[in-house]
Amino acid sequence: MEKDALRARLRTKRAALSAAFRRLSSESIAQNVLRLPDWKTVKTIGLYAALDAPHFEVQTGALHDVLLGRGYALAYPRVRGDSLQFAQVTDRHTDMTPGPWNIAEPNADCPIVPVEDIDLLIVPGVAFTASGSRLGQGGGYYDRLLSSGGFSGRSVGLSFQAFVLTELPLDPWDQAVEWLATEHELLAVTRSK
Repeated sequence: MEKDALRARLRTKRAALSAAFRRLSSESIAQNVLRLPDWKTVKTIGLYAALDAPHFEVQTGALHDVLLGRGYALAYPRVRGDSLQFAQVTDRHTDMTPGPWNIAEPNADCPIVPVEDIDLLIVPGVAFTASGSRLGQGGGYYDRLLSSGGFSGRSVGLSFQAFVLTELPLDPWDQAVEWLATEHELLAVTRSK
């Protein structure tokens, strides 16, 4: 199935999930992210601000609060041309403003975090496979970031279990994640670099 048609179908399916299910599942997904091994090597985490309607991405607010409480530096992306630039955010309510496509981004005065300093990147997606393949929103931002020579950290995709599919239409530039966290499990998968 062509990517745009699949995205539209999956967005409709995700919009049918109740707000309570999305919230509770997002909290379970956050708990599974915390099961990742070797947290001692992690100092800086790249996190995303979840899109609400009509995309209804896995929510990251609870994960932000837990990680910040554990002393990790949190960096969120800003869209800059065709790439993402990360900046450190402490308070996700006051340090963020709407950017392109109404996605919350760090304010201009938030300090820039070089992508080389990100030890763990939390990656959104419309859908994933159990082998880590990812269908994004269509802009290619995370594919470019994951394939860049600058990023060398680990990556974990966040997905509701119902959106872990057996296969996805893939292009040569599509990048997989190393880990996948759902409300049911944390999967170690193969990363395509």
